[in-house]
Amino acid sequence: MRRVTFRDCKLDSVNFRSGTLTEVTFENCVLRDVEFGSATLRAVSFGGSTLAGADFTKATCTRVDLRGAELGITGGYESLRGTTIDSVQLVALAPLLASHLGIAVKD
Repeated sequence: MRRVTFRDCKLDSVNFRSGTLTEVTFENCVLRDVEFGSATLRAVSFGGSTLAGADFTKATCTRVDLRGAELGITGGYESLRGTTIDSVQLVALAPLLASHLGIAVKD
């Protein structure tokens, strides 16, 4: 897909596996159980969207903007390199990233 905008829509169990998304915008969308495995994402944004059960395993991300999205990522944390998130998202993702990296957090 190239230069596509999804606005105010609901995408359930959509398979973008091994696809290439360039300059794609998901604006105020609900993406539930979406598969981005081994996909190439370039200049993709998810402003105001909900990602519930999204899998990014082995995805390649370049200039992917997740700011303003509700993140429910279930796999592929190592593939988030090349994404931009906000500080609130970082706090929410921190325990998952730590667990993925094998870091034990104990108080």
